[in-house]
Amino acid sequence: MTSEVLIMTPSAVAMAADSVITVNGNKTYEGVNKLFMLSNNPPMGIMTYNKASFLNFPMETLIKDFRSKISKKEYNTISDFKNAFDTYLNEVCYGEDVIHPYSIVDKFNIYIKWLNQNFDKIHNIIKDLDEETMDLDDKKYEKYEKLLFENKEFKKIYTPQIQEVTKNINYKDNIIDLVVLFKKLFIKRFVLEDYIA
Repeated sequence: MTSEVLIMTPSAVAMAADSVITVNGNKTYEGVNKLFMLSNNPPMGIMTYNKASFLNFPMETLIKDFRSKISKKEYNTISDFKNAFDTYLNEVCYGEDVIHPYSIVDKFNIYIKWLNQNFDKIHNIIKDLDEETMDLDDKKYEKYEKLLFENKEFKKIYTPQIQEVTKNINYKDNIIDLVVLFKKLFIKRFVLEDYIA
């Protein structure tokens, strides 16, 4: 259960939220942030409750991404900020870079399973995979690399799985970074194209 408080006076607004989250209905964690800066100038806050994610991307990451995008724009009212954030979330849902509906975590688990199942031939197809990812738009890659692999929770759980796969591949071509390659392949196939070969 989330507790949030907002107090308004003629000269200031104060916001507060608890820091406990319940996972799967029974396990709780403390120290979770539910209160964020939506804008630095002017100062604008936002609180989250219920789910801490939106389409399986952490709200904290989305809010920070939104904040960086609006840093040079001017909004005059709370309603302006609300509408801008709604538009941003709609672009995440329905824009050119649509995020597919089922869990990104499930997709990553399927991907790691595929890498492990094809481990015996991975060494022979690394150059093919590298060529496949060469047409990946750098801006799209950077967007999803930031949303996924730079998120501390996703990184903590899933980066070790990629490293576990790569450490057993004796690939001598130092030009190709296998960790980066497998991240790019995941983003291209599962986030942008939604398939596995």
